[in-house]
This record gives sequence, C-alpha cells and structure tokens, in this order.
Amino acid sequence: MPPKAKKAAASWTNSDFYEEQRLSDDTVVLEERLKALKGVYLARMEKLAEKKQQQLELEMVLHAREDGLQLKKDERVDVLTDCTRVYKVHEQKAVSEIVKLDASLNALLEAKRKTQTQIDECIADFDNRLKLKKREYESLCEQIANMEKEFASLLSDIAQSAP
Repeated sequence: MPPKAKKAAASWTNSDFYEEQRLSDDTVVLEERLKALKGVYLARMEKLAEKKQQQLELEMVLHAREDGLQLKKDERVDVLTDCTRVYKVHEQKAVSEIVKLDASLNALLEAKRKTQTQIDECIADFDNRLKLKKREYESLCEQIANMEKEFASLLSDIAQSAP
C-alpha cells in the first residue's frame, strides 16, 4: 500500500478563504469591466472607420460630379450658367455633408480620446487595487506565519512542561 500523503496544516481560516474569494471576484469583475470598455472602444472605432469611409465615398462622388460638370461645360457653352448653378448646388450639398461628417468625425475622435482616458484610468485603478491587495495578502501571510511560530512555541512549551 502506498504511503498516505500528509495533510498540510490548515493555515487558512474561513475569513481568509472568503477574503481570497472576494479578491478573486473583484479581480474578475474588474477584468470584465475592462473587456466591456474595450468593446465600447472597438465599437466606436468601427463607427469612426465607417464615417471616414462615408466621407471618402462622398468626396469621390463630389469629384465625379465635378468631372461631369466640366464635361457638360465643354460640350455646351450655351448652358454654362445652368451648369454652374447645378455645380454650386451639388458643391454646397457635398460641402455641407462633408462638414457634417467632419463634425461627427471630430466628435468620435473626442469620444475615442475620452474612452481611452477612461480605459487608462481603469487600468491604473485596477493595478493600484491589485498592488494593495497583494500587500494586504503578504501582510496576512506574515501574520499567519508569526501566529504559527507562536503556536509552535506554545506547543513546545506545553510539551516540555508536561511530564
């Protein structure tokens, strides 16, 4: 029969176990919060990319319309004023659309900056909390070790004083 494994002395109390569990739960909650913030950040970056793509498409449409206007000017000199008016209307529409997209792009960039700041603050807060909990854990381990030494000393004193 193989020798039985020696059981380690239970040095953890229920409160230590619950404290360790609470620390673990806090860590999981903070990690999930960080994942959620990263998800929000990625979603905003995707929206920003979509807005940029829309802006590029509108610029291409604007260029295409400008090219079409130039062809009409070359083909028919007699409708020059009409073509100019159409050009200006399209240009005004495109410019107003570009201004709107630029404003929304700037808003998204500001939101991205704020989100990044929040992520950085959250990471720093998480790191600080983790450091504090590690220090607290080390202190508790040291206290437990001291208590074990005192207990061992008491046991040896009792063993020596016993007949």
